[in-house]
Amino acid sequence: MAARFRVSAYLRNRFVFYREAVLSARQTGAFSYTSRAVARAVTAAVAREGDRPIRVLEVGAGTGALTRAILARLGPGDRLDAYEINPAFARVLRAEIAGARHAPGVEVRVFEADIETLPEGARYDRIVSTLPLLNMEPEKVRRVFALLLGRLEPGGTLTYYDYWAKQALAWLPFQGRARVRAVLGVTREFLDRHEVAREWVPWNLPPAVVHHLRASRNDAAAAGASRADTASSGYQCAADPDTIQIWRTPNRGSTNPG
Repeated sequence: MAARFRVSAYLRNRFVFYREAVLSARQTGAFSYTSRAVARAVTAAVAREGDRPIRVLEVGAGTGALTRAILARLGPGDRLDAYEINPAFARVLRAEIAGARHAPGVEVRVFEADIETLPEGARYDRIVSTLPLLNMEPEKVRRVFALLLGRLEPGGTLTYYDYWAKQALAWLPFQGRARVRAVLGVTREFLDRHEVAREWVPWNLPPAVVHHLRASRNDAAAAGASRADTASSGYQCAADPDTIQIWRTPNRGSTNPG
């Protein structure tokens, strides 16, 4: 009976995802389900540092492709807030969470809302986002980046992924090319200021690039930290055989493809 329930839940999850990928393509922003390799790379940052419970925000949770991986990393007293704007996805997400295994004492809340409705006082140690940035307007992307980075606790991380060779879209002849170019400019601006690590995950369709950002990066530089000191305080990527670490340093002098 349990096995039959798991198969039914799996089929329902995939059916809803692919249906919405067709019916709401711009909002969904993906045509294939997130691979386990990407889920591991993105959620590697969701880990406690010591015994203090952490607060995690998942933005664009969809049908729960990353949510289960996040929950598996949480412990007693931790909290996960998941935001999903698509009503069909949110219904499946709640069912996925109800059936997911996690440590006792983990608090999970699902919000069927735009992330820009996030309460003013909300703060998080880790933020994970799968928002389809290239499908948004440039100013929306700018507001979302500023919002999420502004809601990080000191030392907190914002992790998101996009697709490898996405810059090629800016040169394809289609109606939204100017908008895509503008969005790429906005993301590059925030990555130049805040990115501390980057990984390439080939085991996804299409291959994915995972970005790790910290809001405190410029603060450290402004305080007079040396290049070596700032680099040594950067995010530590977890070793994963399915992930290729492109770089790990707050200095943008390196060549960073993707």
